[in-house]
Amino acid sequence: MIFIKEADVTFTSDYWKVAISFRLAPYEKAIEILQADLTPVIELAHHTPLIDEVHQIQSAVKSLEGKLSSLKQFLPRAERKRGLMNIGGSFLKVLFGTATSTDLADLHATVDTLSHKQGEVIHAVNQQLTYLNNWKAL
Repeated sequence: MIFIKEADVTFTSDYWKVAISFRLAPYEKAIEILQADLTPVIELAHHTPLIDEVHQIQSAVKSLEGKLSSLKQFLPRAERKRGLMNIGGSFLKVLFGTATSTDLADLHATVDTLSHKQGEVIHAVNQQLTYLNNWKAL
């Protein structure tokens, strides 16, 4: 997709819907690791002149954690729809084979697992090809 600038401001009756996928789990994990690693460093550096630098790092990590939590507040939450009785969806599933929300969640989990495994397989094949090429070169 290529965007070409026509003017500084353009008014049209059309609109764009932009969807962005935020995966914050890696950032949460990184902050958690930093906090866990900082605890022993603070204990070791407590009686040294480096304690001020360690406290600066600790405040930076706390700042990152605060920014991440404030970002999470603005993101929409997936709200699960609940019915008094979910017989309708189960009945349609039996009659016509339609998917229920549980089926879709299981499907998404399976696709995510397969995607992760596919990346591991590709990495392993690339390593094996590298070993094979190195062996042929000898």
